[in-house]
Amino acid sequence: MVVLFALMAVAIVGLIALALDFGMLVDHHRKLQAYVDHAAVAGSYQLAASPTTAQRQEARRRAYIALRDNLGYTTSGSQFSSQAGACSFAADVVDCPFPAPNDHDKVSIYSPAQSSVGQLQPPDAATVSVSISQDVGTSFMAALGIKFASTSATGSAQLRVAQNADFAMYLDGCLNVGNTPLMSGGDVYINQCTINMLSQNLAALCIQSTPNKAGNLIFGPLASTPGGNQAGNKNLGQCQSIAGDNIMAMGGISGNPSSIPPPVFNPPPNVPACPVSGCAAATANHPCKNHTVGAAGGIVSNCYDPGAYTTIGASGTPGSTTGPIANNLNPGVYLVTGDTSSACYANSGAASCPGVFFGGNTMNANFGDVAGACWASPNNPGAPTTPTPQTLFTAPCPNGFALNPQTTSDPQISGCSVGAVTAPTFSLANVNTGGTLLAGTFYIRVTALNALGESVSSAEQSITVPTGTVGQNAIDVTINTQASASGGYVVYGPSLAPNQEVAYPGSGGARPYPALATVAQPAGPPATVKATVTNTPSGTTPWPRFDTSSCTGFHNINRNPYENNGVTFVLNGKASICLTPGCATAAGDPNPTVLLSPYCSTLSNTDLPPTAGANPCPYAIDGPNLNDGAYILYGNTQGLIQASGTGTRWAMTGTLYTPKATLALGTVAGGSSSDPPVFSLMPGQIIAKSASIYTANGLLPFVYYDLVGAGLPGYVQLVR
Repeated sequence: MVVLFALMAVAIVGLIALALDFGMLVDHHRKLQAYVDHAAVAGSYQLAASPTTAQRQEARRRAYIALRDNLGYTTSGSQFSSQAGACSFAADVVDCPFPAPNDHDKVSIYSPAQSSVGQLQPPDAATVSVSISQDVGTSFMAALGIKFASTSATGSAQLRVAQNADFAMYLDGCLNVGNTPLMSGGDVYINQCTINMLSQNLAALCIQSTPNKAGNLIFGPLASTPGGNQAGNKNLGQCQSIAGDNIMAMGGISGNPSSIPPPVFNPPPNVPACPVSGCAAATANHPCKNHTVGAAGGIVSNCYDPGAYTTIGASGTPGSTTGPIANNLNPGVYLVTGDTSSACYANSGAASCPGVFFGGNTMNANFGDVAGACWASPNNPGAPTTPTPQTLFTAPCPNGFALNPQTTSDPQISGCSVGAVTAPTFSLANVNTGGTLLAGTFYIRVTALNALGESVSSAEQSITVPTGTVGQNAIDVTINTQASASGGYVVYGPSLAPNQEVAYPGSGGARPYPALATVAQPAGPPATVKATVTNTPSGTTPWPRFDTSSCTGFHNINRNPYENNGVTFVLNGKASICLTPGCATAAGDPNPTVLLSPYCSTLSNTDLPPTAGANPCPYAIDGPNLNDGAYILYGNTQGLIQASGTGTRWAMTGTLYTPKATLALGTVAGGSSSDPPVFSLMPGQIIAKSASIYTANGLLPFVYYDLVGAGLPGYVQLVR
């Protein structure tokens, strides 16, 4: 009995030892797994989308250091033990021991990663894998002669680089097309529903390629095949000649076996919030910025300011402090919740609630959207009607609007009687005293000023300063005057390079905008006036490309790349944004031209050059302000994005990210067609729930996307 008890006691002790040591090993393995996961992630952060040899070497080194530090090994340096022989970070590390006394641990580090079955991932993969094998000392099992137990762990991580969403248009629901053949530029995805042609053989759709997008049309598994004929892999000429309810794509037309979810974008930074008492309707009683002037010139104070509101322009008559927007939006970010007192919130079937309304022509733009516009040569889309001037549209167009802001009436100067000025003519002559100019060729331009603004600049002229009186030279600029130049004349230059002139300061000093007159309009005036320039100016105001001196055209066309005149609307609830009152079309409704580009919230709107390190427009591609300036519309609104009415034109740039909203172009709230507007988002993206498009665009794309839009942030993920 004693012998039997002794044998049973040994067995029980052995089982207890096994259980305790097994639990210790499981806990130890759990820690090792966390360590190798962390090391793989640390290494992957050193990689780029297509890693270089140097980046992979650094990734292996960082992974090793992270693993070493997590294990608590204090050996100085970051190299392996000399016992490792050829082990180095210049190549994949394979079963290399740590330096003594920790040389019982062996580590492998691969980049690209090694899979669980021992296969390397593709050679361009931005991946790192880390493995460790370790002999762990036992406690109770040592009494049974088992002093060590082996354990191992492997972790792999992959860098997912910052990227753009893939589609010019992503719709979770239906796409309805009517009235005329339409074009889009870039890939299109329909997650469910289908494409409906609703105009009795008058509608058609062409999916155009861009330099970086094939022009694919992709249907999700919940979408159905549309009626009519579909054909892919067509050339541009075939795509442009489409008619009769057909669908063509320059890329492929295919179905996707699984649904592609809507892209998830970070919101724009610095979105305003409602006060504790709740939001109220916006009021247009603030001084206007971004160069807005009144009918007699000078600053006016009837503008809306950025902030958080229930509605903007929804509750007043045109021209009132709560009336529809008419070129009186100050640049910035606007949060709009929708009119929560409206009956539409009590009606679950209502399509929209009051939000943002335009009642007159409006422009809030940044420089690139104007200076590099699609309306400029060689595109010249022209009028939206006959005889098809859109055939002149050339892809890829420069970035920017497809509608010309110089041909539109500015509501802020309605009724003005100021006569326009034209670009002055002038002559140049050397002066050999009184200046500081060195010898060389100098370039000069001249403009004329009146109460409303500035003429377009004159043709550039040059003059060569001789070497005889180096360091004392000046230049006389003799300007032929014109009676309407009440504000005088601005000399731009002298500059040592063509097309680089900045304003020569007047008697009041220099300022970014508007420029001060270099020389005043003389009394009389005589036939000419003279300005003597003695040095190269160091100001920041470039010569103007656009004329703002007449009673036509927008007067808030910006001229500096760093001017920040855009707007971003963040729409929540059922708030809608509409170019007609009530998001419907009725007799007598205004039919505005609206040109909008996104606001870059990390820049000021003081028209001063940005400080060092500031993120430039159009948007930041990395860092804490990723997507800043990308959005023209953003939010979870379930309302309408609507434009209708004869002559209505709406041109935007950037990303329209409202994945629960309905895009209604040329339709009223009930869904019936009306006289079609012209709409373009170029360059940019549409992410929406569904869209009904009855536009007169013809061959002018209603959306054009070529890797320009909101970015998806980069991240590292475990892939083991």
